[in-house]
Amino acid sequence: MSEEHGLLGWLKPGSSAKPNNSPLQQVTSKQTRNTGSSQAAKYQMSWSEALLPYVDHPATTPGVVYYDEVLVVAEDKYPKGRKHFLVMPRCHIHGVSQLTRGELPLLNAMKERADILVRENESQDPRLKFKIGFHAIPSMRQLHMHVVTRDMLYVKNKKHWNSFNTEFFKPFEEIVDLLESAGCVKYDKNFYEEMLKRNLRCCGKEYKTIPALKVHLEHGHVL
Repeated sequence: MSEEHGLLGWLKPGSSAKPNNSPLQQVTSKQTRNTGSSQAAKYQMSWSEALLPYVDHPATTPGVVYYDEVLVVAEDKYPKGRKHFLVMPRCHIHGVSQLTRGELPLLNAMKERADILVRENESQDPRLKFKIGFHAIPSMRQLHMHVVTRDMLYVKNKKHWNSFNTEFFKPFEEIVDLLESAGCVKYDKNFYEEMLKRNLRCCGKEYKTIPALKVHLEHGHVL
């Protein structure tokens, strides 16, 4: 997809952009519609495809906090921090490995929406500090960018912790740099999946159990 198509190139099939409206315009109640239970029923599929209803039918999918013709923002169903959002394109892109330079405008729109989320939430609670990025080897098929607070208070196992607190978690800027320099994003699956098996570490110290780590997160963790 050529960059010259801009954000209009990522519209969902059958949707239309209003020429004078930003793709980040807040959705009003007039834009919502009932898509019916038959459409939801077709998503009785594998867990890895559980994000598709959010991007295909955001008006009727619980957890959606914002959508427009190009993007959807939803609360993570299994949050790892006090605040945890997913920013997703409406078009189907399986993950970072499918991105090309042509998707750079789309990624920038995702980051713009993420920055708005951060500002809104930090203005309400200045104690909140966020990280923004992608998993190197995502488990869900739809491209999604995490906007999650650094407290990580709701992690339940070693895999959860390591997926957000090792090199497995890729900041937005790294993905953009790879696309600009190489034109693609490729990570070694075996190498990065081994990271998820590492011992629990935070602030230079190793923790044997999740409960011990959580004591540190609740009382001693430096954001």
